[in-house]
Amino acid sequence: SFDLSSLAKFQGVRRRQDLLFETEKVILMEDFAHHPTAVDAALQSIRSAYPKRKLIACFEPRSNTAVRSIFQREFTKALGHADSIYLGEVHRKARIENEECLDTQLMVKDLAALGGRKALAFDSNQELCERLAKDLTKEESYLVVFFSNGSFDGIPRKLATILGGRSET
Repeated sequence: SFDLSSLAKFQGVRRRQDLLFETEKVILMEDFAHHPTAVDAALQSIRSAYPKRKLIACFEPRSNTAVRSIFQREFTKALGHADSIYLGEVHRKARIENEECLDTQLMVKDLAALGGRKALAFDSNQELCERLAKDLTKEESYLVVFFSNGSFDGIPRKLATILGGRSET
């Protein structure tokens, strides 16, 4: 016989579709996914759970494999499950040879070719945050998910603070 009483206290795995902010208009989530198969599965799961919301994926290439071009096609395909994609800065980009580095500008072009997906690449995560905050003022219902195995420079929580201070959200 097993003692299962501790299961009643289990709150789930941290940073797996963690809810950071929610209003009727905007939901912000954070997910630790940093491999194309994990990003793919997470986006498909989120899409099925929130079919009526515009799905925005923000991806910070940070892990040793994510910053390199080895999975570029796979990341592009996985991120294509979102309606809009915001690509953050490539972590430690200066340390990676150009031909080995993930090319976020090429990903933008390839994502646009996937059914006209809106995709943007940013040189800094701060720029991504500022643009996303402006883009979320439109009259749609959004679900924004931040994918990173790091902090994404704190912008998921910063964006939650910005949106929380707006009276119209």
